[in-house]
Amino acid sequence: MSTDRQIRNNPPRPPVDVLAPGLVLVSGPALAAVEYAIRVAQDARRRNGLRPSRDLELLAASVSAAGQTDIGAAQSDETENVAEVCPEDGDWITSDQAAGLLGCTPRQARRLAPLLGGRLTGGRWLIDRLAVEEHRAGRRLSEGTAA
Repeated sequence: MSTDRQIRNNPPRPPVDVLAPGLVLVSGPALAAVEYAIRVAQDARRRNGLRPSRDLELLAASVSAAGQTDIGAAQSDETENVAEVCPEDGDWITSDQAAGLLGCTPRQARRLAPLLGGRLTGGRWLIDRLAVEEHRAGRRLSEGTAA
């Protein structure tokens, strides 16, 4: 009963809560959306030949300091710590590794990723190695029967 009273007196905050004019509290999934938006904006600036925005860099550092980390920025090598991102059973590989196994470009591997049950995690595709190997075996089998 005391828990019910606490919930009524202190309801959970929404992911974005305007506390005062110019003061916004961002949490949960909204915090991840802010990180993503910053990353997209900085990448667009780089593609267009502009320097990354210092204001966005400071904002990104503040958001990360709030206990959130960007897997892509935290890892210099895309193949490191894949098990931490997809801890479930299965041997997860990156789209670059899948491209090597399939003998195609990384771009084509990213296009195949959703068809092979891959997941987009931290801005990169992770694909079950078994699905890639089955796809490769099926492709070889169909190439052998067509010839």
